[in-house]
This record gives sequence, C-alpha cells and structure tokens, in this order.
Amino acid sequence: MATGKTALLHEFCELALEGGAALLGGGGSRSEQGIPYGVANQLLLGGPVPARVVEALMDAGQAGTGDDKDPQRPDEPPLLHNVCAAVLKLSRQQPVLLAVDDLEHVDAASLRLLLYLSRRIGSARVLMVLTEGVRPGPAPSQVRSEITRGPHQVVRLRPLSRRDVAELVAARGAPPAAARRCFELSGGNPLLAGALLQDEHWLGQVRGGNEDAPPGTAFGMAALGCLSRGDAALLETVVGLLLLGKDAEPAMIGRLLDVTADLVRARLAELTAAGLLGPDCVHEPGVRAAILAGLDPARLARLHARAAELLCGSGAPATAVARHLVAADLTPPRWALPVLRAAAEHATASAEPGIATRALELAMRGPVEEPEALAVRAALARVEWQVNPSVAARHLPVLQPALAEGALPVRDAAAVIRQLLWRGDGAVAAKALRALTESAQTPGVAVAELSLAYQWIYGTKEIGYELPGQAEVVGRSAAARDSWLRALASLGEVFVKGYGEGVLRGADHVLQRRLGEVAPEVVTVALMMLCHADQTERAAAVCDELIAEATRRGTTLWRALLGCVRGDIALRRGEYAEAERRVRAALGLLPAGGWGVLIGYPLATRLLALTGLGDHEAAADTLEQVVPDGMANTVFGLRYLQARGRHHLATGRPLAAVRDLEACEGLARDRGFDIPALNFWAADLASGYLRLEWQQPALRVLNEQLDRPAAVLGSLARARALRALAATTTEPRRQVALLREATALLQAGADRAELVAALGDLSAAHKRIGDAAKSRTTALQAEREAKLRDGCGPPARTRDRNPNADPNATLNADPNLDGKPRAGPADPPPVTKKPATVALSEAERRVATLAALGHTNQDIGRRL
Repeated sequence: MATGKTALLHEFCELALEGGAALLGGGGSRSEQGIPYGVANQLLLGGPVPARVVEALMDAGQAGTGDDKDPQRPDEPPLLHNVCAAVLKLSRQQPVLLAVDDLEHVDAASLRLLLYLSRRIGSARVLMVLTEGVRPGPAPSQVRSEITRGPHQVVRLRPLSRRDVAELVAARGAPPAAARRCFELSGGNPLLAGALLQDEHWLGQVRGGNEDAPPGTAFGMAALGCLSRGDAALLETVVGLLLLGKDAEPAMIGRLLDVTADLVRARLAELTAAGLLGPDCVHEPGVRAAILAGLDPARLARLHARAAELLCGSGAPATAVARHLVAADLTPPRWALPVLRAAAEHATASAEPGIATRALELAMRGPVEEPEALAVRAALARVEWQVNPSVAARHLPVLQPALAEGALPVRDAAAVIRQLLWRGDGAVAAKALRALTESAQTPGVAVAELSLAYQWIYGTKEIGYELPGQAEVVGRSAAARDSWLRALASLGEVFVKGYGEGVLRGADHVLQRRLGEVAPEVVTVALMMLCHADQTERAAAVCDELIAEATRRGTTLWRALLGCVRGDIALRRGEYAEAERRVRAALGLLPAGGWGVLIGYPLATRLLALTGLGDHEAAADTLEQVVPDGMANTVFGLRYLQARGRHHLATGRPLAAVRDLEACEGLARDRGFDIPALNFWAADLASGYLRLEWQQPALRVLNEQLDRPAAVLGSLARARALRALAATTTEPRRQVALLREATALLQAGADRAELVAALGDLSAAHKRIGDAAKSRTTALQAEREAKLRDGCGPPARTRDRNPNADPNATLNADPNLDGKPRAGPADPPPVTKKPATVALSEAERRVATLAALGHTNQDIGRRL
C-alpha cells in the first residue's frame, strides 16, 4: 500500500510507448466500482479499438444493474469476443500494453473482460500489467488466482530501505540527520517520505539542528490519504490501534471493531509491510489527529465509548478510560462515574487540570444522585479554582448552603471556605472555619492551613466570630506531633509574636513540599518569612523554582500568585523594574474577578514599584482599577492604602498621603496585623507628617515603631524608621549615629535602593559635621551600590517635588546626580529646618550638592 505501484506502472507505460507499443490503460476506483464496464471503457476510449465495439460496451454498461456482483448477462459473450478480437488484431500491427491500476477496485464486468482477454492472449504480442493492493486475509483474489495460472511474473513492492531514503534526502540537499528522521517517520513508505521532504518548514528545522522535529500537517494528510486509498478496513484497523494504544492485542482491537482477531493480525501485517506502523508514523500526534479527524464524528464517538468500556473491563488506569469517555462526549453510564472521579483526582495530582475538569463536567451529566452530585461538584470547584477562581465561584450557590448544613467532608468544606476567603466573605468564612474546627475530631492539615490563610488575608481578628488560632487547631488534633502541623503552627506565630527561629524552620519545612501538597497561602507566608530573615536572595531562587513547577503543572492560579510574590520579593530588594514586570505578568494570568480581595496584593506591589521608578503616570493609571469593596477590610487593603499613600507623597500631596497612612495604622491595629516587618507604612506616615511640619506626630510614630521587639519590627522596617528619625533631629552627630545604624541594617537586608538613599543621607551628615573624608568615602560607596542596582529606579531625591516643600530642607545625596529633581517614595523626606543659609540658584545648588558629597572641582565640572 502506497509503496509506489502506480508510479511504477506509469514508468513502465512510458517505456512501452517509447518502444512503439500501443497503450490501453485504466484504473479501478472504490467510488466507481458499481459502474459496469467502467474500467473497460477507460481502456478502450480514444484508443485503436473500433468505435462500434466501444459503443456496444457503453450501451451494455448503461443497461447494467450497477451491482459489482452482477452475473454475466446472455448478450455479454459476443461483446467480450469483439473486444478480444479487436485487441488481437491490433497486436498484429504493433505490441499492445494493457495496463490496469488498482485491480481490487475494478468493477465486476470489466474484470470478466480482463479474464476473457488473459485466456486468449496466447502468443500474441500483448502484455497485460496489473497492480493490486494486497488484501488482508489468507485467500488471494479470484482474478489473481485465475491470471496466475498462465505465464506471469509477480513483483511485490516493499518500503524503501534506509539507504534508499538517504539517497532521497541527499537529493534534497538536507543533512544526514534528516535521513534518519525521515526513515523513522515514514517507515520507508515512498508517499510519506515524499510528503515529508516537500515540507520546507520541517527541512528548515532539521537543518537548524532540531533533528527530532515533528512533521507538519502535510505529512499527516499524506498518511490519511494513503490509508483512505486502501481497503476501508485498514483505515478502521489503524483507528482501533490508535484508540487502544500501540500495544493493544489484536483480540481487543477485534472486539472494538467487531471482527476476528485473525483478520486484525492480517491487517496489521499489511500495514507493517507498508511502513505505516513504525513507532513515529501513525502514532505521531499530528498524524494521529489527522487520521481521527477524518473519521465520521458519530462513528468515532461510538468507538471511543466502546474503547472506554473495553479498557475498563481489562483493568486499565482510570485516566486512560476517562480520556475515551471525555472524547466520546456522550452521557456516561453509571459504571463510568467512579472512573471519572478517580481520573480527575489522578489528573489533578499529575498536573493535568484540563483533563480533570472535563472528566468531572462529564460526570455531572451522568445518572448521579444528590449526595454524589454534591461531591462531584465540590471536586470540580476545587479543580477550577486552581485555574480561575472566578469560574469556580459558580458552584458556591450550591456548595455554600451544604457547608452551612455540615454536609461536606473536611476537604470539600475547606475548599469552599477558601473561596469565601478570596471573595471577601471573611465573616462567613471565619464562622465556617470555627464550626469546622469544633466539629472535626481531628481538624488536621486542611483546617490548619485555612487558619493560616485567614490570618494572612484578614489578620488575627474578626468582628463577631473568634478565629481559632493555630495552637488550638494543632492542639485539638490527634496528630499534634506531626511535623507538618508543627510547621504550620510556627508560621502562624509570626502574626502574633513576629519572627523567630521557629518560624524560619517552619518556612523551610513548608518550602520542601511540592506544589499541590500545600496550600498556596502557606507557601506565600513561608517565602515572606525568608525575606523577614533577610534571605531575599534565597527567597527569590526558591520562588523561581516554584513558578517553573507551576508552569509545568498548568496551574494558573499558582503561577499568578507566585509571580506576585516574586514581584514582592524584588520590591523588598529594591529592584523596582523587576518587581513591576513580575507583577504585571501575574495580573495578566488571571482576570480581576479571579483575584478577589487578593487583587490588592499585586496592585499595591505594582503601585509601589512604579512609584519607586518615578513613573507616576502609570501609578495613577493603576489606581484607576476598580477593586472589590471587601478588600478594604483585609491586609491587602492595608497594603494598597500604604502604596497609595506613598504615591501621594511622591507626587506632592502629603495631606492625602497622611489620610491613607493613618488609615493603615488604624487597620493594622483593628485587624491584629501590626507587624512592621510585613507592612512598611510607619516610615511613610512619619514622612507625611514631616512634609506637613508635624514633627511631634512623626516622632510618636517612629518611637513607637523603634520600641517594638526586633522580631516584630524586622531589620528593613527598623532601618527605614531610623532614617526617618534622622530627618527629625537638628543635631548632625545624632543624624550620623542613626544613619550609620540604618545603613548597617540595610547592608544585611539587601534592599539596595533604600541602602543607596541612606548612604547619601549619611554622606551629607558627615559633611555637616566637617568630616569631608568620610563624606567622600560614603558617597563613593553609595555610587558603587547604585551601579549594582538593576532597575531599582531613581536612587534618592535630590530635591522634593512638592512645590510647598521647605527650600532649605536637607538634601539627600544622589551619587548619580544629573541636575534633575528625582523622587524616591521609599525615602522619608528629611524636611526638618536647619540653620538659615543664603538662598541658592538651581545651578549653585547642584554645585553645592556635589561638593557636599566630596567631589573635586574637576569631578563637578565633568558631571555638570
């Protein structure tokens, strides 16, 4: 099949014509097999046979029944005799070549003519050349049996050898590697090899070094055409093989197709001989898709359903059975429901959420009763939540009442509570979590993770319902000694006691787990704890690994949330451009509705990054995005207010900034989330007070912060508070002491943007106390740090953009001064008045600033 018999016949005919022979040619067709004398007319029309003989055949054909098994009619022998006589007469004038292609599709009447001629050729100069596709089965065709009684020669064509294929490839100018791949894909079948070598895209990939490049669409269509021209049973056999798998037994394929195993074996042998059953041919995804797409959809659906039944009966994995049930897309029988649920569980664990979703949606269409229907719906909601929480929310009208009635098991109840948390129904979620904790004899990991998730989103307090703490959850569990529960309990301590070594150990334990084995909120808290411990570089590396795993698993929600966390880590490292890029990509993975109240997390991070970059127009556009009302009562609402307040500071609106940042202070207190190490609103609030020349409120905020335990405050928050406090004092040596401590903390914490700004302040403070050497050394250090910053945005302010700012305010050092005013929202603006000086022009101010940093006159001239 498709090994070149037609091409060989045409070549033979050309040679015969060149040698002076008369050619009578035709070919059978499956679609025309019911037309009597159809091929005979092809042989005789336009040839040297008398017109009256041809017309008589045509008349006989029109009078026929059209049945390919039509018996010989009484008036047929004279017709056959006349045709035979005309051919023999012609042979006395010149050699006659009678060539017929695809003998197996020739109509019955024409076959009788060919047999009549074969018996009377004798020693006449007539050569009959016939091609036939080998039919699967033990018995040869009747025509072949009768013709081969006389002198004859059989030429059986086989696929091309590796050497033959290499010659074809070399003729195309392709590299030797293409010959190997071409042979693997085509199995030596000339039709397929030719289709592959005509694919310029495939050849280009191979020439480019991709030796295992998949074939293109043309190859798949060639394979389908090859099978379609053969026996229809062969195509169906290939379909059965593709559905059941390359290792399927002939007996099972026979049961699928309702034929005997022996017939299947014969068909498979013919397909193998044609080179079509190589490992990279019909089983190649593109070829498989083309073959299956060419089948009648209703027939293919029935075959899929039957394949599912056979595979289930043979003990095949649930996933393999479910793939056929889903492909059939028919109402599943009762026996299929547990299979579909099991397949969905396996697909979820194997990072195939699409398969899991389709399997559960199909299960919901089956004859399922109410308790099981609820379980299927809950499972579907869990899977959909990993891809898009806004889609999973469609199940809440059914699942939420079941949750309130206690009709859901712990796992499904936890999934519904998580949806409520993300949607902003904090009070309802807290009540349900309390009920779940009290009703379950062993709350276990699911409840412990939910408790931590609640605290991460809403803080440790909820009006109306007391939230069970981690210690209570773990203490009521029979598995209290379980290391995983202990890790969750230690992470929960950070929201109450702040950072400690136990928290870091818990974070390490969490981050050793694979995605899917732990809730996303827990992973986020663990990564933030690494940042809290000044391990931002490690946090970034771990987060990147988790994002890669989420991408492989196809869990969009994980990718989005981890991308947001990665942006937050970059922000804490002072890498503003990287933070903005990461968060923008994360926001593009989920629609706004999919984030729920958590939308405040990426929006706030992006707003802080854009403000740090000085891109206030883009920051203002970010503020235009509509956010859910429930976000205001969450920790992310606090973070959003802080980001908006910092944006107001950077754009010269200190009163609006103070309003937002005072709201942060109240929300942190009311929600029980006053952990400065996790939310840096205090230094910004002090900066706002200083902009308004409200020094006492600024001192109150900063002193309250600096009096907090180190575990709660954190090094970065302390450094920012110290830097802001330095701006409130008029004593230069006091400024130096505060800024030295701030820079020491920042050098350990790796927030390079904050470090550059603090070093600039310290350089200026050294200059004010007359220590020019240290001022210059510190300025050079700031310049080196600034060069190491990658996309951190403008390093520090050279002048406040607020037109109402004090013109005599202390100027922060900027080692990359270019004479342009810059705004650094992370930098508390030191606006405390100093002893009056003569007002300077803008040019004089630039010179004075560079001189204060310790630059020589030559340096200043070069820079200006």
